[in-house]
Amino acid sequence: MFKGLFELDIHREEIHDFGKKIIHGDLYDDLQEIIPINKLEGRPYRTVWQENKWPQGRTKIFYASERELIKKVVLEIFNGSSRANTPEAIAFRAAFPSVHKIMAFIKGNDIEFYRLLSWVEAYCLLDYTAMQIGKKRPTQLLLSIHDSLVTTTSYVATFKSEMSSHLQQITGLTPTIKEENWLKQEVLYLKNESK
Repeated sequence: MFKGLFELDIHREEIHDFGKKIIHGDLYDDLQEIIPINKLEGRPYRTVWQENKWPQGRTKIFYASERELIKKVVLEIFNGSSRANTPEAIAFRAAFPSVHKIMAFIKGNDIEFYRLLSWVEAYCLLDYTAMQIGKKRPTQLLLSIHDSLVTTTSYVATFKSEMSSHLQQITGLTPTIKEENWLKQEVLYLKNESK
């Protein structure tokens, strides 16, 4: 399969630019300029096919924002058929033909693309980065939640630096790491005052 990937006729610059959008930009914002978005009374929507819907299975799905619509489209493009004929899939293929070729090749070899992406992410973040940090600092708190590593406030700067270094070592890319301080989030306490 790797031999086949290297034999694909793709444009390296397009792949590089797509990667930069993901790593250093905001892919969802960029795709809002590429993917057609319909609006009805200012609300973004898509017309989709749903089985067992009358008439003819077509229905409008409304989204809270254009960003939410694009997130759904990206999931469908990455997880669905490489031959999908939705307006969104067609626009994505036209904007990123080389990315589409790679995805189609992988899917054509009976590999679920979303599983491959999840595996790569887990390997880079957990199996490599978290393991390296854990070996170096075995007594410091290090937890994982989805695509994030969690530690205490006193270790954030150290872990952020090490995380960036390890992710760059394994991928060759400079990651953008964002901090989320849970101490600043409001907590609502509910008290039962019924007697």
